[in-house]
Amino acid sequence: MQIHESLALLNDLHLIEWLSQDVESSTRTVVNALVSDLLETDDPRECRPASWSDAVIQVMTNEVFLEDWFDLLSGRFRDAIELNADSIGFAISSYDSILTDREGKKVAIDSAHGWESHVRLVLKQAINGTARR
Repeated sequence: MQIHESLALLNDLHLIEWLSQDVESSTRTVVNALVSDLLETDDPRECRPASWSDAVIQVMTNEVFLEDWFDLLSGRFRDAIELNADSIGFAISSYDSILTDREGKKVAIDSAHGWESHVRLVLKQAINGTARR
């Protein structure tokens, strides 16, 4: 299928109109559907670097709500972690007494950036794998 044929089909199905009515909502729907299909899970927590502590992820997602793939890939989750880094750092250091609050804050910020980067890499690999089929 050529790109113009694909666009014509999307237009015939009124999907272009639907996408333009509420761009954020429709983008969220499309991103979540595609990523869930490609990565075979609806839960971003299942796609984190394997070496990560479940406790750190639990603290981060307790402090900042992670709704879906869109939140993670759009940078909203990362931005929210950065805005709440002090309280998250405190919570992480409370869980792991070896870390100071400042170190916990750095772990939270680095983890949010790393998680987003990791998902983008895994998604890119999934897209490349799909394209080769």
